[in-house]
Amino acid sequence: MLRDGFQYLATAPWVALSPGCAIFLCVFICNQVGEVLRDLLDPRAAVSARTERHPNRARAAQTAGTRVSPVRR
Repeated sequence: MLRDGFQYLATAPWVALSPGCAIFLCVFICNQVGEVLRDLLDPRAAVSARTERHPNRARAAQTAGTRVSPVRR
């Protein structure tokens, strides 16, 4: 559908943009559903994703046995 709509891009752009937007939305929604399912089913992945932003602070907190405080800028 995208390839067929490409030849009409100058005269009727919705012919190419409609299937492109549909594909984008499907992929985006599937990605978001996968992220939510991963967070719900694997709690360690959610914790590791938070510590990836500041790996040195997380490593220091683990060795010291303290909690990681939020970064203030």
